[in-house]
Amino acid sequence: MDGLEVLKRIKEIDPDKEVIVTTAFTEMDLAIRALQLDAGGFLVKPVSDHALSAALERAKERYRRRRDMVAYTTLIEERWMDTADELAQMFHFQKMFDRKFHRWDCRLRSCRQSDYLQPQPRAPPRLSASIRHRQDVDS
Repeated sequence: MDGLEVLKRIKEIDPDKEVIVTTAFTEMDLAIRALQLDAGGFLVKPVSDHALSAALERAKERYRRRRDMVAYTTLIEERWMDTADELAQMFHFQKMFDRKFHRWDCRLRSCRQSDYLQPQPRAPPRLSASIRHRQDVDS
């Protein structure tokens, strides 16, 4: 099993692991394949302290960024779910309000249309007996 196979297996088990590949070969093709498999770094032997230190810092930074991205994504998903819940509650409230308002409005309209709220046609004013008597006498 070569180093690239080890890299593949590590990434299959835990994709978040940072792996720095070291090799005695300086082939560019090997480095490209390692980076395509998501290696955190690629070092050629003999490895200097400076090169190893730089590779470790890059790997730590990649790990931090990935962790921060997961935390940020989780936060966004939680807020999205909270917002979706709020919208569902508002929608439910609006639906209930519309139903109650519709019932109230229908009752109000039926009351307006009912006979007891309609202005009743008025009978002509009654003439007093004395006026009626005069009208009868005059005729």
